[in-house]
Amino acid sequence: MPPWPASPATPLPSSPAADPGPARDDLEKTFGIRITALRTIAANRMLDLRYVVADPVKAEPMLSKNARVKLIHESTKEACAVVSTRLGPMRQTTMKPEAGRMYFILFKVPATGVKSGEMARIQLEGMESRPIPIEIGSATPGRPEKPGAGKAEAKPYTAS
Repeated sequence: MPPWPASPATPLPSSPAADPGPARDDLEKTFGIRITALRTIAANRMLDLRYVVADPVKAEPMLSKNARVKLIHESTKEACAVVSTRLGPMRQTTMKPEAGRMYFILFKVPATGVKSGEMARIQLEGMESRPIPIEIGSATPGRPEKPGAGKAEAKPYTAS
């Protein structure tokens, strides 16, 4: 019979190797940030990285205008570049990061695409983070998933 925990509040033992998510202390020590989400957007063509600044001094290189931030897709080892438009890179930059403020970076999805649960790493100035799980974007809660779904059906006009 397997040894079950005494109560639901007792956590099961886990090894660091079994935990694929980024450790807060790892990202905070290296980059001064805390990841809140890495998910696909724009019909799975872009990856949206959202993070909160925990240490403004350590986060300065990540938010610098000259920073070369990349996202490394774990299974293909392909580097995902920041999406760039005529207006410039689609990422926030600042000279003075604010602690507790959320920032974003948009990356191109690798040519092979991504699947839910795959991992990626942040790469900056030769340093890499631990793997971060990729979430596949979904419909916003409370909104219809299909265009037109949820609209009231047109009733034929009847003269009264």
